[in-house]
Amino acid sequence: MSVRLDADQLDYAMAVRVITARQLAALSGVGEATISRARNGHKITPATMRKLLDALARVPEVPGAAALIGAAERSA
Repeated sequence: MSVRLDADQLDYAMAVRVITARQLAALSGVGEATISRARNGHKITPATMRKLLDALARVPEVPGAAALIGAAERSA
């Protein structure tokens, strides 16, 4: 069984934490290539999804980042 992540949601989760795919890979133990594939619509295993979610949960959102991201999307 595999799952397809919402790439926009993953990008948003990374952006509000101000982390890169490389940093997420290091925190989660998931390869950068796997993260890239997930961000491009490819399916990943539930175990990989859990690793990514666990890593994201350990990194707090940067205060104010969501407002800046929202403003940038509204002006685009």
